[in-house]
Amino acid sequence: VDTAIPLTLAACLTVYVFQVGIFEPINVQAHDTRGFVQRIEALRTDKPGALAFYKENPDGLVIKYLVNAKLDFSPRFINDPAQLSDNSAPVWLLTKEENADELRRAGIDVDGASYRDRLAGERFLAVYRPASIPAQ
Repeated sequence: VDTAIPLTLAACLTVYVFQVGIFEPINVQAHDTRGFVQRIEALRTDKPGALAFYKENPDGLVIKYLVNAKLDFSPRFINDPAQLSDNSAPVWLLTKEENADELRRAGIDVDGASYRDRLAGERFLAVYRPASIPAQ
């Protein structure tokens, strides 16, 4: 009985140290969006264009992006590559890497992505699409 209390306290302290000192920082880093957003917004400053998310719902991840962007704008939400074929203004397309083949098949150059990194634990691409020139 004399050693039960110190062993319990030591076990609790060990769990606490591992959780706060190791696991939590790893989890925060894996789901951090700030660095990704800052990089994309720097790219958008250098090459202005609207922001569009491909096959993303306007919640969760997008909300994290907008909170970290600290700018007042509304991104576009695109679910069909055909929506990108007649863009009258430049656009930055953000998409999960798993959508790259579908976009390639639609004729969109994702191999020349301006930026690739993790966003909230998922592999993402940022692709710049200049404005289309209308056919005469």
